[in-house]
Amino acid sequence: MRAFRAHVIRWFAGATAIAGVALGARSFVAPAAHRRAASSPRGAQANGRLIDSLAFRSRQAVIGDPERAVALAYAERARLGLGNATRLADLATRDQRMGWTLRMRLADALLLQAEAGRSPDVASLVAASGDQATLEAVTRAMQRDPRAGTTPVRAALLLGASARAIPRDVARMGIFISSLEGDRVASRADALALREDAGRSHSDPLALLAARRLAGTLASEQPAVEGRASMASLASPGSAAALVDSLAVAVEGAAPRRAPLALRLGEADAAVLLESALRLPPQAAVVITQRTWEMAGRARSIDEIAARAPNEEAVIARWALHGSLDAQAAQFSVELASALRPWAQEPAMLPGQVGPTADSLRVAWGLASVRFDASIPERWRPWYRAQLDRALRDFARVFPDARFAGLNVNFRAHAISDSALALHDPRTRTLELPIATASGALAHELMHDLDWQLARRRDGALASGYASDAGVALGGRLSAALRAAGVEPAPTPATGAAAPRRARPAEALARGGDWLVSSVLARSGVSDAMLSGVQDALVLGHAGAVPGLGRGGTSLLVESVDALAHLPRLTREVMLREASDRGAASPMLALRSALQRPIDRRAVNRILGDSVLLAPLLRNARGDAGSPLALAAGARAEGWMRAQAASTAWSSRGAWAHGVLGDAPWSAALAGQRRAMLSSSLELAMRWQEGSLVP
Repeated sequence: MRAFRAHVIRWFAGATAIAGVALGARSFVAPAAHRRAASSPRGAQANGRLIDSLAFRSRQAVIGDPERAVALAYAERARLGLGNATRLADLATRDQRMGWTLRMRLADALLLQAEAGRSPDVASLVAASGDQATLEAVTRAMQRDPRAGTTPVRAALLLGASARAIPRDVARMGIFISSLEGDRVASRADALALREDAGRSHSDPLALLAARRLAGTLASEQPAVEGRASMASLASPGSAAALVDSLAVAVEGAAPRRAPLALRLGEADAAVLLESALRLPPQAAVVITQRTWEMAGRARSIDEIAARAPNEEAVIARWALHGSLDAQAAQFSVELASALRPWAQEPAMLPGQVGPTADSLRVAWGLASVRFDASIPERWRPWYRAQLDRALRDFARVFPDARFAGLNVNFRAHAISDSALALHDPRTRTLELPIATASGALAHELMHDLDWQLARRRDGALASGYASDAGVALGGRLSAALRAAGVEPAPTPATGAAAPRRARPAEALARGGDWLVSSVLARSGVSDAMLSGVQDALVLGHAGAVPGLGRGGTSLLVESVDALAHLPRLTREVMLREASDRGAASPMLALRSALQRPIDRRAVNRILGDSVLLAPLLRNARGDAGSPLALAAGARAEGWMRAQAASTAWSSRGAWAHGVLGDAPWSAALAGQRRAMLSSSLELAMRWQEGSLVP
């Protein structure tokens, strides 16, 4: 009997275990089965209607629904370009504020929205801002050579603004619009490829999305890197002028046709969303873009645009409470979308999730401390520690020998008193990182710490401050590079007042190092918004500075940075080769440098007045007509002539001035001759100035 009872007990235990395993297996496979159903044609059709269905219910609701509000916030962020669709879809699958089913359906709906070419919805944004003519000109120019991407269009906008053929504010907005249009095309290609590859392999598109984001292979998440091929459409003579003319004609005299963009959240859901968004960490891109608009006076009141919303969701909630986006809000949104682009590769982690501890960071990086102000919520801290860990890892990709043993890191709840975005305190060797503004400035501050370390290695206990500030005066390899770059010693209390922040050698070196770090990482397909906000030669982020190509700016920067922390040999060789080879350097960087380079007009006038000297030198100076230097010289010549002609009374204008302004019946032939001579003289002066001209 006892044996029978034991047999029954063993049988019951085994049956229970089998049932438990079966139930566990069911609970494990049910999500996969649900995902397959959601990705089926019928499920995809239902997910495609999800956002419209949520929006309809939101507008009818009297009481806000937190889940619906968060889901619609994701949809609106994707529509306005406040984060690319692939990143938002990946984040949505992990957002615990929504139920599991809604998360998966929403993520699939975001991919479907991208497949349809509505993430971002550039046309609606531009219609709200009143810049349809700019969008039409940009898209038409991009369609001429889709393989070249946005670079030729952005170059033509710069040239047109310098030539005074395109208003500067229109050119500025056109650069942002072209970036958004390029992102829309790339997001659509990524979403279509995900759907096609998932169907071919019978896998889940969202799982494939997570894997490709982790591998860094999505086109829409790649950093902007410009090469020689990207300006191929401007290389042939006349093509640059033709592109500038087509853009100028499209925007000239175009009356703005504004159509306010209504948001899909109802008022009740918007209020609930704002409450939820204010419990999330602030984002530097949002805060600093608002600050920039306020300081530039481009808005009547910043409250009319975003009401000091600290993050993307809060911006959406404020606008939804306002009802729609007017022209100013749409223009602000386009600029904010551009500022948020470095976050494209952000790992899918949300506040409240598990991240590295302060102890693990101290062990991994040798940090002396990682502290937070007491008022910073505990649930935010793992997210900031994870961002710090990733930033240090990416910085180590550029400087493998860099060490930060003994460095203190303090995340602050409030801004620094002198309005700095972040601060390296050399007295205590502490990184002061205000959580609202420090993202994007960490590379700048880490360069300061390398500068601090060099001073201690060189002077030991007698060291104070940074090696670069003293190095210009004391001599050495760093001194030679900084002096050649035209950086002066920092004034001391004994010699005069404190130098402007950007004029100090330490600041010049840190700002240039920020650009160098971002540039080297971009060549490996990496962008890190916590480390650096620099995107390219036109969008410099919060703390970056583009080195001038005149007088060997890039090579001198490489030498200076290499003196602080040794660059890997291959990285150093690539950067120096690009600096020495005008054809290998970034064409946009070369163009921007040539357009901004100061030129002595008296020297140009002397060249113009001495035709005997001019002819032989021009034969040696003239290079490729489509080179950035030649294009910049032509645009600057046109701009100078237009400015001079417009400032001269009609009755006093010469024939060339009437020709430049198109005054009938004067011919443009004389204006063309003068333009050619002035352009050649400017190119000659710039080549002589940069040392590339040999008489």
